[in-house]
Amino acid sequence: MDKSRMFASLPPFSCADVPLTDRRQKWMTWKRGFEIFLRAAKVEDAAEKKDSLLAHGGFELQDIFFNIPGADVEAKEDNDCYAIAIEKLDSYFAPQRHEAHERYVFWAMKPEPGESLTKFLMRTQTHASKCNFGKTSTDSSSIAVIDKMLQFVPASLREKLLQATDLTIDEVVKQVNAFETSRSASEQISGQAILPAVSKNTESVQRVKAYCKFCGKNHGPGQNCAAWNKTCGNCGKVGHFRAVCFSRMGQPGSSTGSSNQPPTKSAIKRNYSQTFQPSATAFGKQRRTGTSFPPRRLHAIADEEEEVNIELVEMVSSANDSEELVWVKVGGVIIEMQIDSGVHSNIVDDRTWEMMLNNGVETLARGNQSDKKFKAYAQRDCLEVLEMFDAEVIINDGNKELKTNARFYVVRDGPQPLLGKHTAQQLGVLVVGLPSQQSLQNVGSIRPFPSVRGVKIHIPVDKSVQPVVQRFRRLPFATLERVDDKLKELLAKDIIEKVSEPSRWVSPMVVVIKDSGDIRLCIDMRQVNKAVLRETHPLPTIEDVRWKLNGAVYFSRLDIKDAFHQLELDDESKPLTTFITHKGKFN
Repeated sequence: MDKSRMFASLPPFSCADVPLTDRRQKWMTWKRGFEIFLRAAKVEDAAEKKDSLLAHGGFELQDIFFNIPGADVEAKEDNDCYAIAIEKLDSYFAPQRHEAHERYVFWAMKPEPGESLTKFLMRTQTHASKCNFGKTSTDSSSIAVIDKMLQFVPASLREKLLQATDLTIDEVVKQVNAFETSRSASEQISGQAILPAVSKNTESVQRVKAYCKFCGKNHGPGQNCAAWNKTCGNCGKVGHFRAVCFSRMGQPGSSTGSSNQPPTKSAIKRNYSQTFQPSATAFGKQRRTGTSFPPRRLHAIADEEEEVNIELVEMVSSANDSEELVWVKVGGVIIEMQIDSGVHSNIVDDRTWEMMLNNGVETLARGNQSDKKFKAYAQRDCLEVLEMFDAEVIINDGNKELKTNARFYVVRDGPQPLLGKHTAQQLGVLVVGLPSQQSLQNVGSIRPFPSVRGVKIHIPVDKSVQPVVQRFRRLPFATLERVDDKLKELLAKDIIEKVSEPSRWVSPMVVVIKDSGDIRLCIDMRQVNKAVLRETHPLPTIEDVRWKLNGAVYFSRLDIKDAFHQLELDDESKPLTTFITHKGKFN
């Protein structure tokens, strides 16, 4: 029988419209039918088998085959080119899957709508052959425990467990214990202390709160104190409230004339008897006169040398903070820093500082005495600051260079190098405020959009075509404010410019609403296109590109942002792009 007629009933392989999860089964089914035709046609030669595979597989299978590295090999005595081709295609369509995931898919299988029980039974038997349910009762129970734990452990731990090819119950126990221990230690370091509860045999986790010594309230280090420029009702001094005043209780009518004094650096020191033992005479006078003073809380006695300028530092970073990392050039040395809006200062650990010194860091100023103190959350002792230095900070953003001068503090055993709030805002890598307000504030600071140097585009036109001045199209009122912001942004970037003189060509503007809610400004250039002379040039087809990519191993993709805006028009072609808006004409 003719072999070509025998293969005529075999359809070409196609998986373009097949979901990724079903392509494996699609390939296995087609390969099984193809091998049956090979046996029926009594094809034994390996090279002939491979050629038949590609010929009857169709163009789609050929594209996949020739793009797999190492799949197309020549037929030799020491190798089987057909077996190599099938192995490469099996690896492409049927990648190795985790045993636990296969069992999860098996237990989640349900009859499809309209599917008979016979077909469902065959489908379950096919998938059960891919699963490992254990050879003994001990193996089966261990596998059941592993599957149950994978359903309820956190996502980060589940991903770590699924990375193991042969996952055992011992490995699960070890990973779960390590996860619980590390999570408990992380919670303690990040600001949670284990304090004894009422019961002697139990422990409870409570967050340690820090109270301000000037107002007595709990607020963050970056927030304004309510007692700022306020006068104390007890001592008459400025800078704190009466509830936290450390001075002796003033007599009625005696605290006059002291409200204009500047705030003191620290509270007045008192001895033990003044602080904790009330005067018997004063107590007797209070009882005799009937005057009742409000109860006062006792506070820790502040030392005169205590520094007020103390910042809290987060000492623990997680994998979720990867989006906050940025490469920064500090003093000519590139280091990776984390943007931290909770700390005002820039912090570098001693190991990073040693690396910077070895690489010749350039500083503007250096000093061994620090003007600030730092504490970790839920810690009583301050961090050891080795020295501080001033340096130039540069961040490269594409073809733009963000630059400023800032001060850094070197901390012994410090955390990941931190880029503080003030420096991050100066560089523009930290945005604070509502997006709508921020867009208006940044219009004045937007740099001109870069263009290709030395290149200006000329648009040839047919002079016999009569220019058309189209009328302005009304815009919805809900989009006027956003259109104004977009026009201001384009003007600030020097992409468009204002037109004040008469124009022979005028096109209307159309606003398109994106799925994200943002707007896109479009210009109806159909009338102008009638006058533009086309340059004839053949464009490559997809077949031409595929032929050139035959045998290629490495592929890359380059997407130029706003590519058309980087090409500047010459003075003669600019009037062709004039468009009219409710704010006037631009081009």
